[in-house]
Amino acid sequence: MKIGIIGIGNVGSVLGRKWAAKGHDIRFGIRDLNNEKFLELKAQYPLKIHGRDVEETIEFGEILVLAVPWESAKKILRDAKNLEKKIINDCTNPIKDLSTLQVGQTTSAAEIIQDIAKTARIVKGFNTIGANIMEDPIFNGIKADTFICGNDIEAKKIVATLAEEIGFNVVDVGELSLARYLEPLALLWINMSLNPKYQRNIAFKLLKR
Repeated sequence: MKIGIIGIGNVGSVLGRKWAAKGHDIRFGIRDLNNEKFLELKAQYPLKIHGRDVEETIEFGEILVLAVPWESAKKILRDAKNLEKKIINDCTNPIKDLSTLQVGQTTSAAEIIQDIAKTARIVKGFNTIGANIMEDPIFNGIKADTFICGNDIEAKKIVATLAEEIGFNVVDVGELSLARYLEPLALLWINMSLNPKYQRNIAFKLLKR
């Protein structure tokens, strides 16, 4: 699959490397092709990882992954020329500070992104844990959960498959409006990860009988 990743921070770089290892073609949308992190990834997977500007990356991707701050994601999508029917996995969280979201409860970052991207198929995913858990989502033989939501069933299946490929158990919580609750869950993870009692090696698990 052709995957365009916007951003090469901790989340984008981990996902790109792990998907490249699974045989997917990865293109990072970045401004600086001499970015040290990008060059390291390119050296590891020279045939699978490439870098282009954001517009070329959007055109390339069968699925796009937003792995930039929320405000940047909004600007990028407003400037994008063609998002028609694109699958966009939104990893962003509209965090104002460690106790507050910029939006929440009555709407979500994902829903605002859907409004901007019009006919694109938005899936919320990979937003409730840190990049270190994406690196290794297995806890004593148990797969960490990653929660997704969205209005397009096919798009969610594709995102779920990509998540399962790198070791996650996927929980589809429902329609895109449920991002209103997944984004605060990310804030909980961040606060718990800063607590010396828990630190960053934590993940959420849904149990059911």
